[in-house]
Order: sequence, then structure tokens, then C-alpha cells
Amino acid sequence: MNIPTSQPIPDDNEPISAARRRRERRLAIPSATASKDERAAYLNQLAEQAVPTLDYYVFSLVAGIVMGAGLLLDSPALLVVGAVLAPLAGPYLGLGLSCIAGSGRFFLQSIAAAAIGAALAFGGGYLAGIAARFLPGISLGLRQANASVQFSWPALIALSLGAVIATLAFARSSKKAELSGAILTFLLFPPVVAVGFGLAARIPDFWPYGLVVF
Repeated sequence: MNIPTSQPIPDDNEPISAARRRRERRLAIPSATASKDERAAYLNQLAEQAVPTLDYYVFSLVAGIVMGAGLLLDSPALLVVGAVLAPLAGPYLGLGLSCIAGSGRFFLQSIAAAAIGAALAFGGGYLAGIAARFLPGISLGLRQANASVQFSWPALIALSLGAVIATLAFARSSKKAELSGAILTFLLFPPVVAVGFGLAARIPDFWPYGLVVF
């Protein structure tokens, strides 16, 4: 015997699908159940955020100058300030995204952007090295500069952890992405800044070791 009902019978699949959609939004990367179009749109959105703007290059130069001053004055505080002033390390995060997306073109674009940013940071260090030649009374920041071109396992571990944290924060569009990017910059920029500083100040052995560490 069929009992007529005046209310529609709720579909059991609706709450499940709604909960699944909420879980998908909380994930850093869309799961395997997401469609190819959804994953492609998500990766494209992240790629657009990773593409550097003019601000990236301007602040890369500014960060290089401040860090170069930190080497000149042997001031760790200025190195930290330079890292804070540096922009989000978008090109370095773009390298990982290009590998995930399998885009060779985006990989080359990220490499080029990272190289330009590093060259600008090098220029900032070079300017500080020129200043060192005309200010003989100032004690050269050899301690901080030497530390910047020395390889160390703790720094490598910190860089690896910083890359993971920065990638997750960047994928989740979190405000912590800028802080994580500062950690990457603090570990990546000082070696190349020290290379420019050493070349301009005519301090030997800085540029080969600095490039290797970078």
C-alpha cells in the first residue's frame, strides 16, 4: 500500500555532495575526484598569482640594497629588514607549479623571472660594495658576508621547510604567504647579494662560493 506524501522525500546524496564540496574548498590542491577543468582552472589561478609584477622587480632591487648595507655594516638586522622588504617569492613557487602542471613554457618564464630578481639583488649588493671602497673607515661586514657564502645543512633544511610552508600558504591564499616568502628570500638573496658585494669591494673568493650556495 502506497502512502501519499505532501512533502518531497529528501535526497540522501545532496548532503553528501554539499559536504564534499566544502571539503574540496578547504583542500590546498583539488583532489583526484575534481574534474580536469576544475584542476586546470585552479592551477591557472595560482599561476597568475605567481607571475611577478613590476613591484617584484623594484622590491628585489630595494631588498638587495638593504641587504648589501647589512653586509657593509655587518648588521644582521638589516639583512632581516631586506628579507621583509622583498616581495613574495612568486617565481620560485612558479617553478613548482610548472612542474605540477607540466608546462615547460611557464617553467622557463619562472626561471627567467627568478634570474632577473636575483640579478637585481646582485646589483644592490654591488652598489654596497662600491660604497665600501669609498668608505675605508667603516669596518667591512666580512662576518655576515662570509656567513652568507658558506654552505650549511641547517640553512638547507630551513630552506626546504620554508619552501613547503610557502607553497602551502600560497596555495591556500593565506596572508601567511608573505611571511613564508620572506623566509625564502632571507635564505636565497644573501648569497647572491654577497657575490655582488664581494666583486665590487674587490674581496676575493666571494663570487664562486656565493653562486654555488645560491
